[in-house]
Amino acid sequence: KQRKTDSERGDRPYIGYRYDGKQHRFSLGTDPRQAKIREEKIKVLYAESVAARKRYGNQKPSWTEAALFAAKEIASGKDQVEVPSAETLNEVAMANGLEIGEFDCDWTPDNPASIFWSHSVASQLYPSVKWILPQGAIGVRAMEIAKIRYNLNAKKYAKLLNATPPERPVNGTFHEALDRYAAYLQKSLQQKVGPGSLSNRLGYLKSFKIRHEDFELLTLDFNKCDELLSFWSNRPVKTSDLNKEAQNRYSAKQARQRRAELDHFFNWLEVKSGFGWAKPRFFDRIDRSVARDQTRRSIRDLKAKKTFSLDELCRLNEECNTLKRMLLYLGLNCAFGAAESGRLEFEDLFVRERNPLEKYWHNQSFSSGENDSWIAFLRPKTGVAGCWWLFPETVAAIEAWTRMRPKSDSQRLVVTETGMPLYREKSKNAQSGFAKIFNELNKSAIKKSKESSFQKLPFGTLRDQFPDWAVAKGESESGSIALAHGTPFKDDLLLCYANRPFPRLFDVQRRYHEYLKPVFDAAT
Repeated sequence: KQRKTDSERGDRPYIGYRYDGKQHRFSLGTDPRQAKIREEKIKVLYAESVAARKRYGNQKPSWTEAALFAAKEIASGKDQVEVPSAETLNEVAMANGLEIGEFDCDWTPDNPASIFWSHSVASQLYPSVKWILPQGAIGVRAMEIAKIRYNLNAKKYAKLLNATPPERPVNGTFHEALDRYAAYLQKSLQQKVGPGSLSNRLGYLKSFKIRHEDFELLTLDFNKCDELLSFWSNRPVKTSDLNKEAQNRYSAKQARQRRAELDHFFNWLEVKSGFGWAKPRFFDRIDRSVARDQTRRSIRDLKAKKTFSLDELCRLNEECNTLKRMLLYLGLNCAFGAAESGRLEFEDLFVRERNPLEKYWHNQSFSSGENDSWIAFLRPKTGVAGCWWLFPETVAAIEAWTRMRPKSDSQRLVVTETGMPLYREKSKNAQSGFAKIFNELNKSAIKKSKESSFQKLPFGTLRDQFPDWAVAKGESESGSIALAHGTPFKDDLLLCYANRPFPRLFDVQRRYHEYLKPVFDAAT
């Protein structure tokens, strides 16, 4: 039958069949949001009722008397349901092997033992319902008897009795939990991650609220978890594009980020939230693989990563001032982007001295000279170790900048005119200062360039220059090491440095230095 909705009586859907073969209609109230939540809970309960019937000699799927009683309570807006009488539950209880043997009672509703038996049976047959003992003295007395009997017969009846109600009954809704999780992230991660990372994670939570309707956490079972995770694994249309004509799907990386955040949320929800929810059985077996783009692509669609040509680098260097030249050289020399150059501190510089780490490379026949210069540090974000040989031109550019660097209490090399670090850790767009400086350089170079095809590429392109050249020369491993890709540093520096061919990287850097000679010659 079709559901009915009217302004006075609200949503009135048919859900399930009674034992007489007729559908049962529920009045869910006039609030559409609450009606949707109640309908979902009742559907879950009906499935449990059908399962109970099935175990009772394969009877036709229908509401049991106890399940229908609870469904009506839920439809009226109750979050918790008092257990019905033992007589009501006895309809299918014995068929499900839940009789209590010598604990059988005379089925009077006000008998404490009967009430306890009812709670035990109801909790096992219809686990989606938050069953509570009757309010008042009779319920308290029933609980006292329950504890005594459970302690005396724990081994014999452990599988039959659920003597103690859950210490943390499942409560709250999905959206309420997301809000509380967002507050938890803001409080716990404020000092641990950059504001950009925190802002991204909070943005994921907002997307979850937009893309998923609210529901009771009590109904967050295996199928619901699978539904939520699969939604993001299947790379849906971007939330920002929902109302646009051109709708783009999330990339595989973006989908993985949101799916991972959902997993973090589930971990927090179970362990720290206080909502009383626990992961369902087989939760870890939910498929989390991200969907591949099924659109067939031609080999002609593949595009190489854009980098500056040697001539364009010459034009850029011609327009550099002291700071811009240093940033340009750090990018070319060490594959540094804004984060690497912006976080570089004086203690990371080893100017005109032997490599501080060469003791780790004795088995690679490596030795450095007194006139060599180096940068060595652990990347703050990943903890991966990095070490680079510095071109003489890079050293000169660093020293020129140091002589005119504004006074500052910061240990960072690159600061603004006011002495503040140019890389703003506490900003949502920490790299904006670098982008502005490089945009100015780009505009100046384009303006004076005779070539109309001069590429206007972002500052981050400098980070790709050396790795791109190294790969073309068959030195892909050196390109990866230059980007500080690899195993994060934990306890043993030997494992970080000795097992990776840094000396090979330094040799490739020297060859790249010769390749860049026209660029250095262009400096004015």
